[in-house]
Amino acid sequence: MTTTKPMDDGGPFHPTDSDNFGPKYSGPGASLRDVFAIAALQSLSSAIQDESITTLEDRAADTARACYTIADAMLKARHG
Repeated sequence: MTTTKPMDDGGPFHPTDSDNFGPKYSGPGASLRDVFAIAALQSLSSAIQDESITTLEDRAADTARACYTIADAMLKARHG
């Protein structure tokens, strides 16, 4: 039996607790990986306009994959 190591997503970026926001809004928040991907999206959004990719869904999927590839590289760089 093989076990896979969970991905290091950098942990929660802005965790919340129920004391400040109530149980409806408490939770771990976005991961640092998600925040890095959002930052990458801001600079890569022009890729969605690439007309050589046939559909908007394909362009969006390619852009999303690129954002998380960049986010993973950013997390790796944080750890040296």
